[in-house]
Amino acid sequence: MRTNRPKPEVGQTLYSLNVGNASRGRGQVLTPVKVTKVGRKYFYAAAEGREDYPTTFHLGSWHERTEYTANQKLYADPQERENEKESTKLLRLIRQNVDRLRIGDLPVGRLRHIAKSLDIEVTDE
Repeated sequence: MRTNRPKPEVGQTLYSLNVGNASRGRGQVLTPVKVTKVGRKYFYAAAEGREDYPTTFHLGSWHERTEYTANQKLYADPQERENEKESTKLLRLIRQNVDRLRIGDLPVGRLRHIAKSLDIEVTDE
């Protein structure tokens, strides 16, 4: 979960991804939106041509303000979305492969290397 996002400025372009029920039937589409207003707790962003219907987002996390499931997820730029997709894919592949391993299949040296790569501190218990 992203927190402590930078405070957006009025006129700044962000990118909105439709999620949940909002993506049913049409898939997920990354759409540019403009920040229309910034307050103390929330900011507002709307797609071009939809300025009269802005969506409210929490200032610190950029999460949509809603009592139910969010319909939009904001990104600072399209590359941030691509990085998130790649990260999700890599984590899924790593989990699948780690779940298939047996402890005896890997030498202790390789396990140490993996732990070091993941910044896992090994302690004696």
